Amino acid sequence: MMFEEAFQAKVDDPRSFVIPISVGGSELLKGMLDLRASINMMPLALYEKLGLVGLEPTRKKLMLADRTSRAPHREIKDIPILVDGIMVPTDFVVLNIEEKSNDVARWQVLLGRPFMATAQMKINVGEVGELSEIFQWKGEVPRGLPGWKEEEKQHVGEELSDVLLYLVRLSDICGVNLDQAVLRKLELNATKYPAPLKPQQDQ
Repeated sequence: MMFEEAFQAKVDDPRSFVIPISVGGSELLKGMLDLRASINMMPLALYEKLGLVGLEPTRKKLMLADRTSRAPHREIKDIPILVDGIMVPTDFVVLNIEEKSNDVARWQVLLGRPFMATAQMKINVGEVGELSEIFQWKGEVPRGLPGWKEEEKQHVGEELSDVLLYLVRLSDICGVNLDQAVLRKLELNATKYPAPLKPQQDQ
């Protein structure tokens, strides 16, 4: 199946992924996702503004992006982070950021790999990302999408179609026969993950 040649629309660098969150029941704040970070970080100014309690001493030492090291003020554990209706318990190191009081860095938290792992977060960009976003906080989705609105189901169909068209287009460019590739993959999966035999019932 061939498609007419078309240029992909250019997209500017998003620079960072920011999501709206609520910390400990606060108003909506900005949470910046960072796959490079092995910790979650909250500025001291924001900690004080939110009126949180429970700081604990820490021996952690942070290596910043500019290759300088900083000792965190302290750390705080099990802070409830609300994301799209889902509560995620999160530990933070609290860092004193010496910037101007109106600097955006003082009023947003950094969410690293620990948060993403706890939230079972998937980050994708492009067609697959748009499809994954629909199911990001849905958990296990039952067959037939009961309880979903008709327009929501239609939206799922549209995003699935976009992904399918992209795959067909990509397979054509790469010279991959999708029918044969799928059958071979099914055979490989059957060998690698054999289905358990159904126990025979006594006659």
